[in-house]
This record gives sequence, structure tokens and C-alpha cells, in this order.
Amino acid sequence: MRKYKSSRINKNYIHNHELYDELANHQDALFIRYSKLLMLRIDLAYRDDSRSSRHPDINATQIDIAMFIQQVKEIPSVVGYVWVLENGLQHGLHVHCVIYIDGQKHRKTWLFSSEISDVWKSVTSGDGYAHRCQPNPKYKKQGERVTAWNNSEGRDDMLYILSYLSKQDQKLDKLIYRCSAVPPKGLNRGRKRNKSSDISLLSTL
Repeated sequence: MRKYKSSRINKNYIHNHELYDELANHQDALFIRYSKLLMLRIDLAYRDDSRSSRHPDINATQIDIAMFIQQVKEIPSVVGYVWVLENGLQHGLHVHCVIYIDGQKHRKTWLFSSEISDVWKSVTSGDGYAHRCQPNPKYKKQGERVTAWNNSEGRDDMLYILSYLSKQDQKLDKLIYRCSAVPPKGLNRGRKRNKSSDISLLSTL
């Protein structure tokens, strides 16, 4: 059983530990496949004056997410992702995402953040906006740093940031989330994928 150390999980929140374990195991699997990772935290929502916000539809939002992910995973050097759908009073239906970038090839996230934000805006026909969760000096855990597989402190920091996605607050009655597949070592990432399998929308506990 995974140890829920305060260095690895934000204990300011009540967590769904099954979800946390799955997200953490997914990150571990990516570190087995890639020696260095760069993690981007980004949130997706709808503008208050948009039809998608005024008339929220879980199924329509999942379709938006599927189209979004279909494009994001084709961005060169994006090697993985996780997302969780939530519903809150302030932002309505919204999505918390973590995008993993090959840290052997890139050290900064801002270009990825800009392109990913444009993808969300495009697939939602302008209804959507994205918020990059930028590192802040006042936070004790800093993200958006290249982290090597053998950097235990850096990996703990990544798990701590990732744990925000497993908080119980604002989750739907039926948990909706997705983790990307992790290719085995030696697989040519340029190989065309079976797109029909990528539109599978729901992962539930």
C-alpha cells in the first residue's frame, strides 16, 4: 500500500485514495518509460457567458475533453496526461489536467501551455478558457521543473501537486477521469494509433 506522506499528498484536502493511487501509479509508470519528466498543471473551464456554462451538459463536456485530448496527445514531446472532471459553484463543470512532457527534450512549459490553451478554445468553439497553474514562490512545492527518475525529492513534489486532482471536493457522483496509456520502452511513438480507442470517455471507480 502506498504511504501517504505529507511530502507526497496535500493534506489540506480530503482525498479519494483509490484515485490518488491510480494517478500516482500512472506517474511512476511514466518514469519507468521516460528518464526525465516535465509536468504542466492546467485547468479547463467555460466562460460564464457561454452556452456551455449556462446550460451545462456532462456528456457534451466529455466530448469536448475527448476532442481536446485527441489533439493534445499529438503535440510532439507530450508523453502522457491525466484529467479529472469536477463541478463547482464558481466554475461549473471544469477539468483539472496534468500534462507530462519529455524532460529530455524540453525544460520549459510555456509554449506547451499556450498551444494547449488554444486547443481547448478551438474544440469548444470559443466557449472554453484554460488556466495554467504557474509555480509560485510562496508555495512550498514547486512544479514545472525537469525531474529525473532518481530525484526522490522532485518526484515527491510532483506527487504532491498531482494530489490536487484526487481531492473529494467538487467531484461528481460518478467519478469521471482518464489516464493516458504508457507505451512500453522501444515503442515508436510516431506510430499511428487506433483513434477509435481514444474516444473512450469514462474511467470510473
